[in-house]
Amino acid sequence: MPIAATIGADGNVALRNRAHDPIADVVLFTNDHGRLRYDVRHQAGADVTIDPPVFDRNPTVELHAMLVGQGLYADEATAMVNTWRDSWFEHGTRIFYIVPRPIIDSTLPLDIHPRPADITRVFVARTELVTAQALDEVKRALLSGDAEALDAYGRFLDPIARRLVETSSPVERAAIESQLQRSAAAASSGLLVGCGT
Repeated sequence: MPIAATIGADGNVALRNRAHDPIADVVLFTNDHGRLRYDVRHQAGADVTIDPPVFDRNPTVELHAMLVGQGLYADEATAMVNTWRDSWFEHGTRIFYIVPRPIIDSTLPLDIHPRPADITRVFVARTELVTAQALDEVKRALLSGDAEALDAYGRFLDPIARRLVETSSPVERAAIESQLQRSAAAASSGLLVGCGT
């Protein structure tokens, strides 16, 4: 992916553009247990630092405008946002940006015959960020067996927990790994029950 992102303990996000093509707009978004916040950097360029998100609302309007600005019709942009809304705005912290067209064309070449007068291709990239708060919350939940708190992290629980395993003390590491095994077993059991009904 063209952008490398790192998040500091203070919540600031450092972005580095690894591609030759400029990144136009970047949205930093967080859903902190239902509190939605975001910030936008227009013409992000090569390297940029974004402070923690400040706008207390959903970034739907900004993302829609970015898509239209890249050539989609308004109805197409609306459909795209509506299609990905649940995934884009779920619990956690992430950045969104429009993938530069040369990267799209080189990664996924498109050849249409007869060639149309114009082709518009717009891809939204999403990069998940693991905050210090998320690490603390997951660690507390794993050590206390708080399944409800762990559920909020969904499919990102495992990679966050693996990072905790690498950085925890031996005693905490054993407890975290044990809880992960119990969670995996419970999930598998639930899936099996679900498949049988």
